[in-house]
Amino acid sequence: MKLRALMGLGCVPMAMAFSAAPASAAREQAHACVVPKVTPQSYTWDFKGEANRIFKDIQDEANDALYRSDQLQTFTMNDGPWGGDSDLLNRVKEDVNSIENKLCRLETIRRVVDPEQQRTIEKIGVSAQLMANSLVSAYQFGDAHPEALWSPAFRRSLDNLRTEASRLTHSVDSAVQYAKGQKERRKMGALRTSS
Repeated sequence: MKLRALMGLGCVPMAMAFSAAPASAAREQAHACVVPKVTPQSYTWDFKGEANRIFKDIQDEANDALYRSDQLQTFTMNDGPWGGDSDLLNRVKEDVNSIENKLCRLETIRRVVDPEQQRTIEKIGVSAQLMANSLVSAYQFGDAHPEALWSPAFRRSLDNLRTEASRLTHSVDSAVQYAKGQKERRKMGALRTSS
């Protein structure tokens, strides 16, 4: 299967916009987040809770991307034909695009969440951007050299993809655990005050 057809499926415009500018500026150039209108309910919305729910969603997608990245590395070590590999690469691309969509919302509410959540949002942004760049490199190399997908250059793109998927997984796992700890502390505090 030609990879050129796969490149136009969504990830490339976002990743191509990456430059020497910070990751958040590149994402802003690549696609604009739709900001909902402010309503009376907006003033009482639990933005910190929403961020924690989004972190949990991203955690699932990051784990999927990491698993698929591991599988891609295994396929390239076998020096076999490009078959199921392209499907896996497309699925990782779907994970990254979904993460980017959720990141858009996180960046919209970033100024009203805890500093720890803000740091996690930045980490997610950097890792998602680097994953997208690695995907673009893999697609471009595969398109230019479909017979050499075993080569170190292609494997390096997959290694970078896996590294960033692992980093992203670690960041969101930490954020989800932090949120669970916060929730438990609030429960314990409520129990103490009610006794």
